[in-house]
Amino acid sequence: ILESKVVENLVRFFGLQLDVDYSDPRVRKTLRYGKCVILVDADDDGIHIKMLLVQFFSRYLNLLESGFLHARLTPVMTVTKGRIRRKFYSKAEYERWVLETPDHASYDAKYFKGLGSATDDIIEETFTAPVEQHISCDEEDREILGLAMNADTTSDRKELYRMLHNLPPSERLDATKNAAVQQIVFEELIQFAMAANERAIPNSMDGLKISYRQVVYTMLKPPKAGWQEMSVITGWVKSKTKYHHADDAMIETLVGMAQGYPGSNNIPLLEGEGGYGSRLGGGKDHAAGRYLKGRGSPVLRFIFRPEDDILLEPVYE
Repeated sequence: ILESKVVENLVRFFGLQLDVDYSDPRVRKTLRYGKCVILVDADDDGIHIKMLLVQFFSRYLNLLESGFLHARLTPVMTVTKGRIRRKFYSKAEYERWVLETPDHASYDAKYFKGLGSATDDIIEETFTAPVEQHISCDEEDREILGLAMNADTTSDRKELYRMLHNLPPSERLDATKNAAVQQIVFEELIQFAMAANERAIPNSMDGLKISYRQVVYTMLKPPKAGWQEMSVITGWVKSKTKYHHADDAMIETLVGMAQGYPGSNNIPLLEGEGGYGSRLGGGKDHAAGRYLKGRGSPVLRFIFRPEDDILLEPVYE
């Protein structure tokens, strides 16, 4: 990471030096900018980027302790009813509000995947009435940061996440109240860790990752029968399940579910038309998504029986 162009630019932009102590006001004046303000997407991936930046700046002696680092918050969700509008800076805040608001279903909820999806009024408020975290750090915070981010603390980190995993939203702090590094780890980074695990690890219930399950749910009752372009199926999945991630990632998921060469899927849940890759290339040699078509496999309803639909619990996004 220290060899990356982004890190190289950060060091140059701020004039950072490793062999100085930034607790000295005279040394801090050598910085080209008096503070750094982080502005990232408000979703789980944005939290991870923020923590990577916190970890990077922690390399410099007493830089975090000097009050150099801040984060400007943007809402991840808003709810509106008439002239009433409320902003939430984390999903936990929204979930707690739902529990505390009996008529929450009467509000119009809007999710902001990232900065690019923010409306003009949200952007204006971000800069005219900013909500900022003034990130603080002490020795205990540095210890927690190392536990959460260092490569050699994996086992301890698993125990930390097990402890934090089942903490209900009602017991979590609002993002606007998180200031110390350890608070950001406990309240925010855990959300990214849980989301990343849920996205990456197949569920023992059905052997599917979340994105695979979203595809299956969509293709059990597709809006239109027959072969469809991958971009069309991606649109269906996004519309029906509120899939929040990149279209390219969903197309890769669809390709993986349709591959049928020896060594890929025991039972492909989709059928594919086109070049879906080979055993020799490990599936990586498939054609671009714009050339491929797919449809649900005839075996879908034999595996996911319609009689079981009533037993399924809906997932709210």
